[in-house]
Amino acid sequence: HGGVPAGVSRISYPCLWRSNWNYVFRLPSGVEPKDVVNHGWNALMEKPCLNVTSRQVFMNARRYFQHLPVGNEEAVFGDARFLRLSAAHPLPLRVAQKVVADVIFPEDFSDGDSHLLSVLGLLRGCDALARMRPQSDAEDGIVLLRNALTEEGLVVPLDTPGDELKSACARVAAPAQVLHSAWHDLLQPEGGVMAGFRGQRVRISSIVRTSPITWSYYQPRDRAAQPRQALDTRRHDESDDSEAYSAPHFVYHLDENARTVLTATFRAFFRSAPVQPLALLDVCASWASHYPEDVATTRVTVVGLNAEELKANHQATEHRIADLNKEPAFLSPDMFGQFHFVTLTSGVAYLTRPKEVFMEMNRALREGGVAIVTFAVHFFTEKAIAAWRAAAEEPLALVNIVESYFEPEAWCNLSAAEVRTDGESPLWVVSAVKCSAGIEHGRHEL
Repeated sequence: HGGVPAGVSRISYPCLWRSNWNYVFRLPSGVEPKDVVNHGWNALMEKPCLNVTSRQVFMNARRYFQHLPVGNEEAVFGDARFLRLSAAHPLPLRVAQKVVADVIFPEDFSDGDSHLLSVLGLLRGCDALARMRPQSDAEDGIVLLRNALTEEGLVVPLDTPGDELKSACARVAAPAQVLHSAWHDLLQPEGGVMAGFRGQRVRISSIVRTSPITWSYYQPRDRAAQPRQALDTRRHDESDDSEAYSAPHFVYHLDENARTVLTATFRAFFRSAPVQPLALLDVCASWASHYPEDVATTRVTVVGLNAEELKANHQATEHRIADLNKEPAFLSPDMFGQFHFVTLTSGVAYLTRPKEVFMEMNRALREGGVAIVTFAVHFFTEKAIAAWRAAAEEPLALVNIVESYFEPEAWCNLSAAEVRTDGESPLWVVSAVKCSAGIEHGRHEL
C-alpha cells in the first residue's frame, strides 16, 4: 500500500465461490473427522466448515477477518512505553477537542529555537489539545499523541520532522478514517470507552477494539440528519404476549461467561454516577437482572410480563407487570425522572412499538441518566420482529436498529460496542444519555 510505513500492513484474502447458500458441507463417505486436515479458509477461521451451510461459512469467515487486528499486532497492542505514558497521564473526563497530546520533557528542558512551540502549533492545526507536564523522570524528547475518545495514539520523538508529525496527528485525530484506508499503526490500550452518567467516560476492559461495531461508533455523525425508515415490526407469532409468557421460565438467556461480562459492564456504568445509592429500572425484566451485588441501590424496579419471575428477582425492591407492546407508556406517576440507569437486556428484539418504549425509558431517567441496551446472537424467532430477523446475521445492522430507537431530540452521547465474553454468546451494548442542560446533542461528546 503506497505510503504505508515499513512494518505496517493489513492482509485480507477475498475468496468467492459459486454454491447455493443452503448447501451443507459434509464429509465424504468413508472419511472420519479425525482424518480431516484444515486448509485455506478453515485453517484461518475459529469455527469449522463441517455440517454448516455455505452462508454460515461465508459469515464466519467475514466475522473472522472483521475482528483481525490491523497493522502489526505486536506493535499495535504491545507497546509498553505508550501504555506506561498513558497510565501516567490520564485523560480528562471531558474535553472539547478530539485529540489530547501530552508533551513529556525533563524539568530542565530548554525550548531553544522554539521547536516545542512549533510542535504545538502543528498539533493545534490538527484539532488537538496540548498539555505540557514537566517530568524529571520522563524519557527525553518524547511526545505522546492520544485520541481523547478512542484513547489510541502514538509515541513520537520530539524532533520528528514537521511533515511526519502532521501526518501522525492526522492519523490520531481520525483513526476510523485511517482504518478505512486499510492500514492502522496506532497504539491501543486494553478495552474501550463508552458514555456514562451525564456523558462521563466509562472504561470497559472487555470491549473488542477491533470490532467494526466499536470503531464505527467513534466516527462523528449527525444523527438528526440521518434518514428515518419505518421498520417492519410484524412477527411470526402475533398471539397475545401475556398469554405466551403466562408460565414462568427460570432460565438464563445468556451463558455464564456473558452474564459475568454483563455484570462487569453494568458495574462500570453504575460507578460513573457521582451519587450513591442508585435507583435502577430493569425493562423487559425476568428473575435475574444481572446487576453487580457490590453497587448500593435504594430502588430497583423491574418491569416484565410474568409475576412469578419478577417476584423471584432477589435484587428487585418492586415489580410491575406490563405488556410493553400493548402498554408502552408503562410508568406510574412515581417513576418519572427517578432513575439513574435504565437497562434492557435481551428483550429489544421483541418490541413492536420500540420508539414509544424508549421515550418512556427517557421519561423515567433523571437528567443525565443512561439507558443501557444489551443483546446477544440468540433470540426467539417466533416473537422477534421481522426487521430483527432479517438482520440477524449482521450485528452492526442490529446495532443500527437499536440506534434508530433513540430519538436524537431526547438522547445524546450514543455509543455502542462489542464486548468479549470468551463464551458461546457474543454480547453487544448500545447506550445513550438523556439530554439535559450541560450535555450537548450528538453522537460522542465524551
